[in-house]
Order: sequence, then C-alpha cells, then structure tokens
Amino acid sequence: MNSVYMRPSPDGKTMITIFRTNVAERQQAQFIINELQQRFPGARFSFDLWDCDRVFRMEAADDIGGAVVGFFKDEGLLCEIL
Repeated sequence: MNSVYMRPSPDGKTMITIFRTNVAERQQAQFIINELQQRFPGARFSFDLWDCDRVFRMEAADDIGGAVVGFFKDEGLLCEIL
C-alpha cells in the first residue's frame, strides 16, 4: 500500500496510514476502534468524521492495512487508502 498518506511516524517506529471511509456515526466509529484495538493491540486508530472523506487514521508498526480494510469490508463499510 503505497500512498502519499502513508508516512513514518515522527519516531520512525511506526507507519501512519490515512483512509477514506463512509463511517458517519460516532457510535459506529467507536465500535470499529474498539474492535480493531482488540485485534491489533499495539496499533492506534482514530476518525475525523467531520472531514468530507470521513478520514480514518491508523498508526502501526506492522503492515496491517489489508486486514483493517478487510474488517471494514466485512462490516459492509467502505475503507480505501487515500
């Protein structure tokens, strides 16, 4: 997954990846974050639902982008790297 929105974190130990989603509700975003934190305890996740792309940010040391996109898809949601 190469993108201008896939950058090393300031400490250089993790990658920050930004996705476009169709998540609209705060409760839905919190459910997704909770589920992903259980599956990937070392990663960090956040949403910017006010953004027109409903931005989802992921910071992880491992390449888990495919699994995260798959989770969204399994939930019937859009998630694509910007």
